[in-house]
Amino acid sequence: MWESRVLRQEDIIENKAKLTSRKKKWQREKDVTINEVSGISNNSILKIEVNNEKLQIENTKEPQFLDIFKYVNFDTSIKKGDLIMMINEKPAEFTSPIRNGDRLVIYWSQEGIKKLERLK
Repeated sequence: MWESRVLRQEDIIENKAKLTSRKKKWQREKDVTINEVSGISNNSILKIEVNNEKLQIENTKEPQFLDIFKYVNFDTSIKKGDLIMMINEKPAEFTSPIRNGDRLVIYWSQEGIKKLERLK
């Protein structure tokens, strides 16, 4: 009934490699299926950097700089100087579009307060 056979180490390694390959293929197929069902695609996530912190945010139809305030802890309730916003080292506005891989910087500059004090 049963065929008796001694397995060589090479056979074991080869079988393990095949199983690993099948498992990886199955996992990729499973991930695609889950993403299709949930409506998530690789294009629905934006990978950006804000103040040297890597973030993944929801990719809306037309993502703008102001969208990052949902994801970062930045107090805008009290003016603490001039608000400096930059995308890839260029000045930005609240409505400036953001794209995958962009590097955003936002901070309060004390220079604006110092200028006002000098003018008084």
